Formats: sequence, C-alpha cells, structure tokens
Amino acid sequence: MAASDPRVMLTKVLSTLTRREEKMIRLRDGLGDGTRRTYEEIATIFQISSDEARELEARSRRKLRLHISKLKDESRDKVLELIEPPTVDTQQIELINRAVASFNELTPELIDHVRRNNEDINDLSWGVVEHLVAELLAQQGFEDVRLVGRSAETGADIYACKTIAGVGTRVRYYVEVKHVKGSIGIDTVRILLGALTDERAEFGWNGAILVTSGRIADFRRGTRENWEYKGVALRDREDLFAWLRDYQPASGGLWLPKPESGMPPTCGTDGTR
Repeated sequence: MAASDPRVMLTKVLSTLTRREEKMIRLRDGLGDGTRRTYEEIATIFQISSDEARELEARSRRKLRLHISKLKDESRDKVLELIEPPTVDTQQIELINRAVASFNELTPELIDHVRRNNEDINDLSWGVVEHLVAELLAQQGFEDVRLVGRSAETGADIYACKTIAGVGTRVRYYVEVKHVKGSIGIDTVRILLGALTDERAEFGWNGAILVTSGRIADFRRGTRENWEYKGVALRDREDLFAWLRDYQPASGGLWLPKPESGMPPTCGTDGTR
C-alpha cells in the first residue's frame, strides 16, 4: 500500500491522538467495521455519560483536524472524505425530525424510515411504538395480536397468541412496551412479573415480554436468562432494531393495519382463552 494512500495517512494522523481519542474517532466514524456508533453506545463502551462522550469527540476532532490541516491540499481532502460524512443541511434534518414526530399512526413508510434511521424511534409517540411492536410480533408469526393497553381487563399493553408448530399448543404472552430513552431498572421487571402472576389464572398467560425502545440496566441480581426462567423475556432497543432489520411487510402493507383493542373471548378452537 503506497505511502500516499489516504488510509495510510489517516492511520498516521490518528496515531497523534491518545488511544482514547483515537478509539472515539474510530467508533464514531465507523473506521474498521463500517458501523458508526451513537453517543449512547460509546458512552456504554467508555462507561461515561453521553454528554461526556460528546465532549470527548469534540476534543478529539479538534486535535485531529489540526494535524490534517498540515497535509497537502489533495491529501487533506482525501483523508477528510474517510472520516467526515457529506455535509447535511441541518434545516433539512430538523424538518425530517418534525415529520417523524408528527406521525400519529404506523405506516409501511414509517417502518422503513425507522429501519434505516434507528435513532428516530426516539421521536415517535408511545402509541405508534406500541403499534410497531405489535406489528413486528405479527410478522414473526403470532396469529392473534391486540393492542389492549386501554382495556380495563388487563394491565398488558399487547396481547399476543401463537401456536407452537407440531404440538398444537397455543401460548399467550402478556407484552409490556416501555418507550423510553433511558434504562429500565429491575423494579419495572419485578412489577411486570407480579402483574403476570396476578392475571395468569384469569387469562392463562404463559409468559411475559418486556420490550423497550431504551436499554435494560445490568441487574446485580438475576440475568436475562434468570428472568426467562421466571417467565419474563427482556428485549431492549438493540433487539427491537434486530426485529426491524428482519421485518418483511405483508402483501397488502401492514400485518396489523387496524389491531383489535379488546381481549379476545377465546384463543383458539378449544373454547378457552
């Protein structure tokens, strides 16, 4: 690889930074694996706050640009192309953010947008996120998915029923949706387990799923696997984004264009819920 190769020059310039500063630039610009990390992701890696991550990036970029400015014009432009994405009109970004936030119902276009722009899920309303989770569950093979959050019968946000292939047994999930930007703590999970236990005899719940657009805190007592032994599956924003990547729309658009809002009188053909 020639010494004039912009990647070689970038490596040399990055070596002028501290290891921490270099890692910040590599994570933010996706150098190496092509994945640009968010401030939240980097904050977790460095065990600092998101604000501190932003400050670290600002300092790192000031030093980096100072050294890049000393390169010859042609070389400088090539190196900058590797670390700086094309300039985007900030006014246009603001218009996009407002458009996303203005959606009051789920559409195939909105799902496609959030699939390509994961962070925009933060701007969606709670009701749209709840419908999104229900839509993703329906696409995964749940035959009866209902938005029951406004029902006086149950504390669940979503009722999801699925048949286990080959066995013919139908399982019923109490699904709770937490649309937050921060982390979900262990108290929330304990409350969910209590609600699941209280309603099991009435609705025949086989388990519960907690889905959050935020993160799930690291619990000192009990891993995710331990909670699944108790009947509660925990799914955070990374799981939600993975579901989005695998999502395939129905032939007519949404799998759940108009979800049912009440608990079903029965679940299956055996006359039981």
